[in-house]
Amino acid sequence: GDKNFCTVIAWAIINDLSFDEAQLEVGAWAYRPFRKGVHLRDYLDKMLRFKDKRAVDVTVAFRNRGIKTIRTLKQNGPWSGTYLVFVRGHVLVFKNGEVDDWSKDGMRRVNQVLKIVED
Repeated sequence: GDKNFCTVIAWAIINDLSFDEAQLEVGAWAYRPFRKGVHLRDYLDKMLRFKDKRAVDVTVAFRNRGIKTIRTLKQNGPWSGTYLVFVRGHVLVFKNGEVDDWSKDGMRRVNQVLKIVED
């Protein structure tokens, strides 16, 4: 019965965690009431530093390759690594060329792409 948990799923995929583990970690950084979303951008830097990771903005590089939507993101690979992709009202992870999200074939416009790298 939960909803609005794309941040939790993204955090789980980035860190190879179960949903429950990710929900606990996201909850430790940002209070997330049941069925309410959390804006990952507000907490991302602190959360990634906790995991010895950081985010590098690669939006311009992706735009230069013609990537404007989630569908074109998949089509213009191959990609290696882990990317956090922000679209309006949603966040998803693009990991090693695969999108594991309900919006994977969508035409939603990509607003920002962050590459997750180890420190």
